[in-house]
Amino acid sequence: MLACPTEAIWTDARGRLRLQEIDCVTCGACASACPTQAIAMPEPVLEDLQRALAVRAQDRAVRIGCRLGPNGEGGVHDARVPCLAALHPEALAARSVADPTRAIELDASGCARCRLGGLLPQAQDHVARALALARKLGLEPDVRFVAAPTPTGSAPERRWSRRELFGAAREAASDRLVEHVARTVAEAERRTGGRLPHRPALLDAVRARVTPGSTAPELPVAGAFYVDWDVSEACDGCASVNGAGPRCAARCPTGAWRVAHEEGAAVLTHDVAACTGCGVCQRSCPQDALTPRPAIATADSGRVAKRRLAVARCRGCHQPISASADGLCGNCRKRMAVAPARG
Repeated sequence: MLACPTEAIWTDARGRLRLQEIDCVTCGACASACPTQAIAMPEPVLEDLQRALAVRAQDRAVRIGCRLGPNGEGGVHDARVPCLAALHPEALAARSVADPTRAIELDASGCARCRLGGLLPQAQDHVARALALARKLGLEPDVRFVAAPTPTGSAPERRWSRRELFGAAREAASDRLVEHVARTVAEAERRTGGRLPHRPALLDAVRARVTPGSTAPELPVAGAFYVDWDVSEACDGCASVNGAGPRCAARCPTGAWRVAHEEGAAVLTHDVAACTGCGVCQRSCPQDALTPRPAIATADSGRVAKRRLAVARCRGCHQPISASADGLCGNCRKRMAVAPARG
């Protein structure tokens, strides 16, 4: 919503994402800003880029231009995208790691005259994130802007519309709004078998660059495309065998967190390759049991068990609970604690 230059995307009072199609200019800024890649572009942007990289001679740079802008000083582009901000950082990282010797020029000559020129800092941030990953692998790919207006800095301050102001007033707790949207996305993921379309190419490119037998580098939590997590002993599974289960698994929009039920136990598992590090799980955890940690670059470990919780039944209400020393669920523990005082 914040990435949209025309305010075409907004949330209503119930936290549901809305799109005002008449205001949408299909620049693609929303799709590249979405950490869970839940927004799909209506045109084959990646296919155009991959075709340009495959056809052109290896001795020249590939020039990418904007569909909404002019052809640029360099003449005809090898590929055109709706806007430079539409290039997803994971897609740029995958291409930069897979073929670091191939120079990519992003023609920003039209940004100064374009009404969407304020999106240039967003495109620059995407390139910076892609190059940061490549450098962690010891690579120095050549991805640069040409004819970019100067100076460039942070994106202009976001102006709130009346619609957003009233929406924020109705939903004052921003964390609740974020979690509500995350639940909406998670429900859509379960219906459509959601995936991260750029992630497989990124992981394949990274794996190919790691020498067999060598230690894969760790990616810092800040700015990483995927993140690992530590789960402390404070995790109680949010009564994982009762109701919706652990909040981290219930609200994860990509399915990185899941629960496997075994005989007498519930196992909380996590898949680094499916995690975007959005932090919804951490904000949702009532026990503050989740801590992000650097992930191995190759993310080869697959789904890993993070917490195993024995299952029992509360001796007060007989509801299924995680095993506890007194055999009580939280509600019964509180009720028994105050019972003598009332008597």
